[in-house]
Amino acid sequence: MVTIREATVGDIERVNAYYESRRRSRGARADDFVLLAETENKQLAGVVLLSHHEECFVLHGMDIERDFRRQGLGTRMLHTLEPHMSNHDCYCLPWTHLATFYSIVGFQPVGEADLPGFLRERLSEHKDQLLDPKIQRLMQDDLCVHPPNGLSFIAMKRSKPEEP
Repeated sequence: MVTIREATVGDIERVNAYYESRRRSRGARADDFVLLAETENKQLAGVVLLSHHEECFVLHGMDIERDFRRQGLGTRMLHTLEPHMSNHDCYCLPWTHLATFYSIVGFQPVGEADLPGFLRERLSEHKDQLLDPKIQRLMQDDLCVHPPNGLSFIAMKRSKPEEP
């Protein structure tokens, strides 16, 4: 059985070691909201974090261990995270093939011009990295996804609810 819980400050080092093992460039910070999915023996099955930037939130680093994918764990984590996103606009830059997955909690594709400047820069950096065929192949193998045109990213936004 896998349980989902909010990470504590004491979990940050463990979360960052996990992200580093997954070749993630951004780790968790003490002021991030982090969810952990753990097995009964405390093995990390998945991690996701939500960070506050300027006037918005950014969903980063949704990562589910290969053995736990396609079992609804990511969906459970998104629904657990959903109430924490409700008072601000929230953005994410997922792989294009995951757009439908993120839409289950209200994320919709947006144009790059509609992103805050720091996210436009990050999206550009991600796209530049994927120009390297070695990185493209490494990421495809890691994700077990080999789209015919290669992997790419999409900009998505979940808008805060309108005030009455």
